[in-house]
This record gives sequence, structure tokens and C-alpha cells, in this order.
Amino acid sequence: MNIYIDESGTFVTPVNAPTIGMWNAVAALAVPETGRKRLDALVRQLRRQSAGPIVKEVKLNEVSEDRYFRFLAELEKLNAVVFCTATDAGLNTHERVAEHQQHQVNGVLKHLDKMKYEGGQRGVELMASQLKKLSPQLYVQLICQINLMFDVVSRSITYFAQHSPSTLREFRWRVDQKNSARPTFEETFEKLSPALLQSR
Repeated sequence: MNIYIDESGTFVTPVNAPTIGMWNAVAALAVPETGRKRLDALVRQLRRQSAGPIVKEVKLNEVSEDRYFRFLAELEKLNAVVFCTATDAGLNTHERVAEHQQHQVNGVLKHLDKMKYEGGQRGVELMASQLKKLSPQLYVQLICQINLMFDVVSRSITYFAQHSPSTLREFRWRVDQKNSARPTFEETFEKLSPALLQSR
């Protein structure tokens, strides 16, 4: 199974008064291996017809509504499943995010004193430190992506076990990488996501 993940929005919490309705989302498309080549062809066709052959990424505002719905109709034939996690940045005040982040850090450190080996203790302390260092924006995005990945794993297994069991032999995660301004998030995500997913 190929799982493509991408986010939309900035995940930035409002500085002054909250602006309700500032939605940010992370979505995943899970496609059986049998549909991968067809998906690649559909995306190339959408890119060519919408933004031109040179463009690597097509934005929704570059696609006509008719073309978009035809693309979705073709996707439906691939036995694909879409998952999404969204948050309203207008409700994510700095105080709420900081409180949630500190709660997560405390949860990571909760049983530190019970750990038998020093190497394990250092690893847990490092994880808590990395979690604490994330900016509010990146912390909210991390939590959304972890929730999304948990949803993908827990629900796609049930779905594909019934519709295409061979799809579950292998999971390939393809997370859309951003420009060079995001290496901290990507490194932290790579290091923290396995442990945070396991704790779920």
C-alpha cells in the first residue's frame, strides 16, 4: 500500500485576537500497489491539463471544478481511501498549545525514574527535549500528522483486509517534504513519530 501525505495551511496560531475558521489540514491517500501506476498517470494528466508539464505540484485553485471532479471520479476506481485530520488555528491559542505540549512532554517523562538502563533514560530525555523545543506551529502540525497516521493504520488495515488483503503486505509512506526551511520539523517528525504512534 502506498500512503501519500500532504498538509494544507500554515498551522500558525493567531498572534492577536483569534480568527475562527482558519483551517489547517493533513490528509493521506492510501492506494493499493495495483493502483500506483494509474495514480501516477492521473496526477501527470492533471498537472499537464491544469498547470503545465513543468510544474511539480498543482494547487486546487489551478484546477477547474469540472476537471477536479473528473479526477476524483477516476481516483474512486483505484480502490483508494482518503483520511484527513483538521484543526482550526483560531481555536489553537498559544496558551492552549503550550499547555498541550507540556502535557505531552510530561507524559514522555512520566516513567523515566523506572527505566533500568541509562541509555534508555537519555533517549527518553532527548525525545522530551525535542518535543518541548518545537514551535507552536510545528507542534500542532506534528500532533495532526501523528493522529492522521494512527487513523490510517488503524482503519486502512480493516478496510483493505476486506477489499484487497494483499495490499497489507507492505506500507510505503510518502510524506510531502517542504523547502529547506522545514528540516527541524522533518527530523523531529522522523524521530518522534514511531514512539508517539506506539504510545497511541
